Amino acid sequence: MLADGRVALRDSKNPAAPAHVLPARAWTRFNAAIKGDAVGCPAG
Repeated sequence: MLADGRVALRDSKNPAAPAHVLPARAWTRFNAAIKGDAVGCPAG
């Protein structure tokens, strides 16, 4: 997490590419969605 609360992500297959920088809330929602915790998203 960056000092301003954003989350920086790198593509491990292309580490020379610029980082993807997201608001912390977007990262939290993304994680919930892939875990199946988001509304309308099946678990598993």
